[in-house]
Amino acid sequence: MPDNWTVEGGTLDAYEMGNGNVKGDNGDVTIKAVLQPSVGLTSGTYTVTATRVDSGSGGVQLRTNAPVTWSGATNQNGHTQDFAWSPAINQISSFTFTVGITPITELTVNTGNGGHIISSITIVED
Repeated sequence: MPDNWTVEGGTLDAYEMGNGNVKGDNGDVTIKAVLQPSVGLTSGTYTVTATRVDSGSGGVQLRTNAPVTWSGATNQNGHTQDFAWSPAINQISSFTFTVGITPITELTVNTGNGGHIISSITIVED
């Protein structure tokens, strides 16, 4: 399990977790990070970088606890705080978002299905 993240739904695949990856066991898995308000993502622009190491199609999802404005998003699931992306296999995909008035204090990542394997996700302020 990544540091400071907890399982919010589903079950992690123990083998993949042992390899440092996030994958659901017989279905999707959702993990969640709760940030202290003093270290939450405040107004500004951030870049999300993700790597998947599976060969499946479809996206994984990052959800924030408050609305953000995505830049470069091609598939937004109809909600301003949701974004699904399908990075190329063994490739890195990056997108940016801008935080509005409400700081982001919770991040949730869902694998989308049991075949998607996330090897890394980073979020940095631009």
